[in-house]
Amino acid sequence: MWPQDLFFRHRALPGCFRLFSGFAREERVPRPCDRAALCLFIFLFLFFLVAQAPLPAQIIDKGIATAGLLAQIMVAKFSDHLPLYRQEVLFARAGYAIARSTLGAWVGAWGVQLQPLVDALKQGMLSHEV
Repeated sequence: MWPQDLFFRHRALPGCFRLFSGFAREERVPRPCDRAALCLFIFLFLFFLVAQAPLPAQIIDKGIATAGLLAQIMVAKFSDHLPLYRQEVLFARAGYAIARSTLGAWVGAWGVQLQPLVDALKQGMLSHEV
């Protein structure tokens, strides 16, 4: 059995929040074999080479929030006019202690990812006559 990296992300479902174990990645590490001297040399030479499956694309790299949770935070903030401090209370009531600073960082990272879309919309709007 190969060692695995397990990743857990937070996912929002309507009315509840759950910890979602999305996937596991296997690590392929060279192992020593029966021929001790040769295999030890090869093992030491290849010790730091670890082949691993790539992570699926995420909105926030190395983040714990899924796209659904980020979308819920953004909709609650900008469409429902629910500030982050109130969302922090809602998450705490559901059993998740997500700090307001973390929510703000997620909103900022989401905005950075959406900037190319904003630029394209702006260019499209400015190219038309009034």
